[in-house]
Amino acid sequence: EQRLSQWGAGFLKPRHGCRGEGVRRIEVGQPIPPTQPDEWVLQRAIQSPAGCAGIAVRVLAQRQLDGTWWIAPPVVRRSEEDPVVNAARGASVLPADSVLASEALRSIQSQTREAAEALGQGESGELVLELGLDFAIDPSGHPHLIEVNSCPRGRLLYLARQNPRDYAGLHAEACERPLRRLLHLAGALP
Repeated sequence: EQRLSQWGAGFLKPRHGCRGEGVRRIEVGQPIPPTQPDEWVLQRAIQSPAGCAGIAVRVLAQRQLDGTWWIAPPVVRRSEEDPVVNAARGASVLPADSVLASEALRSIQSQTREAAEALGQGESGELVLELGLDFAIDPSGHPHLIEVNSCPRGRLLYLARQNPRDYAGLHAEACERPLRRLLHLAGALP
């Protein structure tokens, strides 16, 4: 309640979940369900641009054979009705470069690379094979990193279905890349 009064609104999310299930937007004065402390996460809400109930960007980052990071083309999820923008909940899925300004795209790419490199360091960092980074977009078009997923789906599949000519190959490569990296680490692939 203290955080909500500071922020004005937030998203109550199950700590372990996917596809937007159980996620809801809450505002000051709305009841917060009684839970165990480790069952839920309260995340600050980022105000959406005019005309959208919510807009978010998913970026898939994957390790290449040489250990560097490949960054997929960012994918926008947008909804006019649902502030929980998730494709499984009916949000539109679009290439980010068709929706966002180039400055926002550069910022998203830079933040993605920084986060991936930071999370890939350390004793077992080489085993971090892929990440799905979610960014909320505010009314000025500025991206805010809100979540890093360890088992991402990247949303390239949605774009591949919409436009196979441009995205089917990218989607297939994204499915194979983590497996090739594991084979390389095991010495089964040069």
